[in-house]
Amino acid sequence: MKRWRAAGLGGVRWAGLLASAVLAWACGEPESTSGGVKTATTPRVVHVVVGDSGYNPSQVKVLADEPIELIFRRTSDSACGKELVFPERKIVKQLPLNRDVSVQLMAKAEETIHFTCGMGMLKGSVVAVKALPEGA
Repeated sequence: MKRWRAAGLGGVRWAGLLASAVLAWACGEPESTSGGVKTATTPRVVHVVVGDSGYNPSQVKVLADEPIELIFRRTSDSACGKELVFPERKIVKQLPLNRDVSVQLMAKAEETIHFTCGMGMLKGSVVAVKALPEGA
């Protein structure tokens, strides 16, 4: 009889651990079920390469009020791409060669956020749209 009780208590402990794990999983960071697209709590990540010909992509379309993380990587030793400026947001970042630099933004409805190099020769933008095209 004592052996049964000991096993029963062990089962209760395992059940408690399992319940805790399920609860932690259920309360974790939410994601929508629409094709793996993350919800508004997690920024969408877009990589932008800064090369000899400018920003690629030079235009990034986002949903209005969607948090976005732009990760810039300068791959050219051109002096023009060494600095990144978001004039409307008063953001200035240095872009070291072959290193990622992150900028987090959220665009309002029908807003266009411009970004340029320090000399204003390279230009790009973040454009808030009502809906993203398929595959974006």
